[in-house]
Amino acid sequence: PGPILAPCSQTGPAPSAGPPVSQPFILFPADHPALGYRHDFTGRTDRIRSTAPVKWRLLDGLLAAYWEAEGEADGRGYYVSANPRLSIFLTDVSSIDVTSAQPSRPMARAIFVPAGLALQTAFTRPLVFSHLDIHMDIDWAVRFLAPALDRASAEAVLARPVDLHDIGALEPVARLLVDELQAPDRHDLFAESGHQRRGDAAALGFGQGR
Repeated sequence: PGPILAPCSQTGPAPSAGPPVSQPFILFPADHPALGYRHDFTGRTDRIRSTAPVKWRLLDGLLAAYWEAEGEADGRGYYVSANPRLSIFLTDVSSIDVTSAQPSRPMARAIFVPAGLALQTAFTRPLVFSHLDIHMDIDWAVRFLAPALDRASAEAVLARPVDLHDIGALEPVARLLVDELQAPDRHDLFAESGHQRRGDAAALGFGQGR
């Protein structure tokens, strides 16, 4: 297999239309032990910047990344990934307008973005924010849902975008995972169990979000 990719901060003008040119990413050796996940993510931002180094952890089938950033008024972003992802924002981001397959709307506190779905964001005012992203291998995600859903139903769920405005059930676990990313002192099994617990809560929201 080829190299595994993990995200790095990217800047540059966001396109007004059409996909951007892929930018360089941090490369991991092809023999990295967590070969269950292959990162394939394109992001382009304009007037949005990281305020701290990204904290990340690569697990079997998952890549978790914690970002701290700020955006200027009229800042814009474009993001698309070959893998589904769950993003939880730890601050109010309703001043960001987001457009995907759905009409423009305020950014929710948690979003599930299916593989291949392009997301465009526009900042309506200056904002300091942070978010936890969980990028998932699609086969891992199907297996995760297998106890409750057959494969066809699981694939249908994973193809549907979800916005959650109430993250009361998710935020405590998300903050535990952020703590572990910032100061890792436990085995990968701890982080994976945290993803499992948060995934349980997220799965409950798949049919509730809009």
